[in-house]
Amino acid sequence: MTPTFAITDSTSKYLSIDAETHYTYGTALFDDIRLEDVTNSSNVINIRVPNGTFDECGYIKYDSALLSVDAWEQYVGGGGTLPRPYSMPLIIGEIGLSGDNLYGSPYLGFGYTGEEQQLYKDKAGVWLHKLTWGGIAPGGVEPILWWNNAVYAYGLYGSGKAYRAFMSGIPLNNGRYVNANPNCTGGLRAWGQKDLMAGQAYLWIDNPSDTWINVVNGVSIPALTGVVSISGFGTSKAYTVQWWDTHAGTITSTQTINSNASGTLALLVNNLTTDAAVQVSPLPTPSAPTGLGATGGNAQIVLSWTAGAGIGATGYNVKRATVSGGPYTILTTTTGTSYIDSGLPNSTTYYYLVSGVNAAGESGNSNQATAATMTPIYQISAGAENTPHPPFAADEFFSGGNGFSNTPNSVDTNGVVNPAPMSVYQWQRWNDFTYTLPNLTPGASYTVRLHFSENSFSSAGARMFNVTINKSQVLTNFDIFAAAGGEYKAIVREFPATADSLGNITIIFSNGSASIPKLSGLEILH
Repeated sequence: MTPTFAITDSTSKYLSIDAETHYTYGTALFDDIRLEDVTNSSNVINIRVPNGTFDECGYIKYDSALLSVDAWEQYVGGGGTLPRPYSMPLIIGEIGLSGDNLYGSPYLGFGYTGEEQQLYKDKAGVWLHKLTWGGIAPGGVEPILWWNNAVYAYGLYGSGKAYRAFMSGIPLNNGRYVNANPNCTGGLRAWGQKDLMAGQAYLWIDNPSDTWINVVNGVSIPALTGVVSISGFGTSKAYTVQWWDTHAGTITSTQTINSNASGTLALLVNNLTTDAAVQVSPLPTPSAPTGLGATGGNAQIVLSWTAGAGIGATGYNVKRATVSGGPYTILTTTTGTSYIDSGLPNSTTYYYLVSGVNAAGESGNSNQATAATMTPIYQISAGAENTPHPPFAADEFFSGGNGFSNTPNSVDTNGVVNPAPMSVYQWQRWNDFTYTLPNLTPGASYTVRLHFSENSFSSAGARMFNVTINKSQVLTNFDIFAAAGGEYKAIVREFPATADSLGNITIIFSNGSASIPKLSGLEILH
């Protein structure tokens, strides 16, 4: 029997084809449904159903991932050539896996008589997992379960949560997603879609041997290694690739991959025994660095900043200008979050910006920071009365205390910005003492730098002392070991100071709560 009817007006229609049997049990079968445009006979949609019913799909039953794909490619239009005058996904109203013969033979006592009995050996629900993820195919078919007893039996209700987590947020309704048409090597297969305008794609990558029937039969699943390639992206551009666990619904790793000169993105898959999912998006430019600070020193300025809180940078452009607001010149690109701009003329002010860079481009600029280089007025090696350590002079302008070198050990200066020569830290002036630095400009501002290293005590709290500059206390119970983080480690404390009416800066070192004070070097900068 071939019932035929025609729709001749131009209004939109929903087409529902239903059949009803006159028996308690039975199946209404359609061999072919043909939708033909009466004004254009070449515009035809055929829905071909082998053996008269979707649940008799031969090998597809054992590879449940193919159910939705083949529903498109084989049963609708043949070979995926279906003309689509609509933009809705296809939904199978009821789907189930039947036994080898219609209504099952033999029946082993599980569920209904027509249900595939071997499903009950698949306690992990591989069949449902693959059926769900197979729906990711272009125009994918989303099934509504018919025989769901195996779902109930093993509590597989949460099987779709991972799929939902993966698909959540993908803007499929923007009208731009098309078949990704991935090319696979190494025996892999993959389905998904891409939005080339946005440079985005999503894929499900599967090992075809990992079917539920192979799992329940104990077949060894070979691990596959290959490449999944997607074309049509920007040429030689960087993309972020997120790899997802399809069971947990979580991201397992993120990598940056560059497309080639033809705009093809190649995803390397290693030792895949089950399946994986991938989301691709353009690599964003990094977030701008924050907290840029600048500290002036002798012929140099030390910069430090904090990496942006968002997308990470692989490097930083350091920019300098001689006037506020620029123009700026890029000095260097560095991977760290600090930089020393050296070899500068003293008594000169500079302005700085820093930006982050990665494979996608450059971030915005940081805040502007400014500092001036300072000319050293005095550089003194404390305790070395007859032994200069250029550019630090031999000890002078002191009263009280004792001076000597008390260690042959090397002193670590790596933690100090603008350190003195290492040999300066091997000497010391100790006990109560005072430095009076003369011939300065009365009322002028200077920077005092005090250099220390704990070379006698190996624990915190053993030495604590006080320091005043022009009668203002700047250090109280200062513990060199604790501040530097250990013995034989250099540390500097820096303070502003104003020359008194006589043009002097006076620095007094006095006992605190433990042992006696000491100093290795001092500088007066202007």
